[in-house]
Amino acid sequence: MNQPLDIRWKDLHSLFSVVMCIDESMTLVYASKTLSKCLPETKNRPKLLDVFDALRPNSLATFSDGLNALDSLCLLTAKNGKFAIRGQLLRTQYQEQDVLCFCGAPWLFWINAKSPETHLGLSDFSAQDVQLDQLFFMSTERQMVDDLEQLNTDLGAAKQQLEETQDTQRQFFAQMSHELRTPPNGVV
Repeated sequence: MNQPLDIRWKDLHSLFSVVMCIDESMTLVYASKTLSKCLPETKNRPKLLDVFDALRPNSLATFSDGLNALDSLCLLTAKNGKFAIRGQLLRTQYQEQDVLCFCGAPWLFWINAKSPETHLGLSDFSAQDVQLDQLFFMSTERQMVDDLEQLNTDLGAAKQQLEETQDTQRQFFAQMSHELRTPPNGVV
């Protein structure tokens, strides 16, 4: 059976933005800042399955299930449908008790597809997270769309002003043409 790892918590937090420890009763005994911010209920030491549904592995009901999933990708979605995480489980010690430690990050692809109103910032990801490229792309794309919408609005206003100016010019020339023709018509 896998022995607990000796983990440096500071190093763990520099590598992963989502860190949570689950004791043998499957209670969350620790939640990182990002996890606590996105799911405040994790601060109250709930049972793992009261907060998350396990997509991969398909069962995390027991500590033994977690031990069997140590070498695989874990995908968990919040019961509220607004947050998801991806990462890996490690076996370690936390406050002198044997725990499963989930190390990962917000699952950006799932969040964007299922809960676009959930806004994540750069601080919700570690510096080396590959999802940062996607986050930069999305923010750049969003800024480009905003810029194009503003440009479209400005062009619409300029077109409206140009049409009003052309109408005024047409009315002026029509009036002048009428005024210039009226005296000769009266004489003839």
